[in-house]
Amino acid sequence: MNRFRVLIRHESEVDFRFRLGRQNRFRSLPLPAAFAGAAGGRFTLGLRPEALALADQPGRDTIAVELAAITPLNEKSVLFMTMNDGRELLASEAGDREIARRPGPAHLSIDPAAILLFEQGSGRRFIPATSMGT
Repeated sequence: MNRFRVLIRHESEVDFRFRLGRQNRFRSLPLPAAFAGAAGGRFTLGLRPEALALADQPGRDTIAVELAAITPLNEKSVLFMTMNDGRELLASEAGDREIARRPGPAHLSIDPAAILLFEQGSGRRFIPATSMGT
């Protein structure tokens, strides 16, 4: 699992974001509204490799990465990437691409539904609110 220390911010009634990065190279990305209860808190964000995907184009909600290596593994490919602050990420994708990926600059998107948050102090998982208000 990819893990990062993050600060959850509440920017508007419907926009919750987390800051990802070190030093002055922060990147804000949106969170689902179900994470509203985490606003203002410091968490460890967990992302399984299958929750990350390379995007065809840069976008507001993508992160610039360097795709360093692609390793075929059965029916999947494991992608090894580095962020601009040097931290490493692993992603996995179906290995059935017609055109093989090549190392180089890339853009990463995150499946917001697959985000996991853990309290930094206790390590307990933060459970997002459901649509039923729990």
